[in-house]
Amino acid sequence: MRTFMDDMRALSLDVSRRGRRRAANFGGGSGAEERGTSHLLPAPFAHVVDKPEALIPLIHLINTKAPDRRPGDGYSKLLECPCTPQRRFDESTGHIDGKPPVPPFSCNSKFEDEGNPSCSFDAYEGGFRCCEHGVFLLDTSVHDVSKEETTEFFFKFDFEFLELEPETRQVRPPACCDVTSNRTVGGNIEFDVPACSEGVDPEDCVYEMSSSQTIDMMPNYHHKTEHLDVDPKEVVELVYAVGHLHVGGLSLDLYDDDSGELLCHSVPKYGATEAAGDEEGYVVGMSSCTFDPPIKMTRDTVVRTVSRYNNTVGHHGVMALWLMQVSDPAPTPSIQAS
Repeated sequence: MRTFMDDMRALSLDVSRRGRRRAANFGGGSGAEERGTSHLLPAPFAHVVDKPEALIPLIHLINTKAPDRRPGDGYSKLLECPCTPQRRFDESTGHIDGKPPVPPFSCNSKFEDEGNPSCSFDAYEGGFRCCEHGVFLLDTSVHDVSKEETTEFFFKFDFEFLELEPETRQVRPPACCDVTSNRTVGGNIEFDVPACSEGVDPEDCVYEMSSSQTIDMMPNYHHKTEHLDVDPKEVVELVYAVGHLHVGGLSLDLYDDDSGELLCHSVPKYGATEAAGDEEGYVVGMSSCTFDPPIKMTRDTVVRTVSRYNNTVGHHGVMALWLMQVSDPAPTPSIQAS
């Protein structure tokens, strides 16, 4: 948020006077894996912006055009952001390339007990923390990147909007859910998928992990562990959910932890050709869940996330988290005594 506000100031926008005017966050970090995914919300729910003045895109672009890559090779392992020898890990400060990792390394006990490399500064081998702006994913002591062709990319955003109606209900992302988290650990966002044991049939190579969290009690569940100073029994309404998985992902399920009811089953669609939007071996879409009517639950409702990855080969820095939209209760009209 600090970077966002700095960017707003750079656009000469007076963010100090924004007050209680509402801004919107579209997508929640979804990328190329959700190009074929609908984020439409059922009426009367919507993202609400009171005074639109600027759009700031968040773009994380990974160039997978390795010199030895050939058509038909499938997905590129550069997508998993391997840490090259050029990355500087400072054990005395815990910094990578002179900066603290965001969020700090923190996984729940299941991942910690396994010694998952993505959960530890000392064991980290690859992921978004080795994928900051301007970082090369090739070993530059082996590859002279100055001789590689520069690729220029352009991005286009199309928005359709409706005028705000009295019955419009604003949505927001809840403080949940990441499979590396639990009810007290904020979460690591990413983890490694270990390769399947030798001799196991490929169809049986599945790496499954699960975690349980409250639906909306942490102020920033990837940075802090304390809970919000709110009424845990306050009702929120779940309007939309879609899973976020990387290559190798099989499914992401969301359950009511108490009843065991399956709330959402989100699965990836993989590309099968060389055509743009259908790249072979890459995730090009995720199935989503729209709740109409929405599911009512209290903030302290415990939900369980179950992720499944194929681990015929190992993967670094994958994710298994939910991008969700909830709505707070509509204000009850006051009745004045006559």
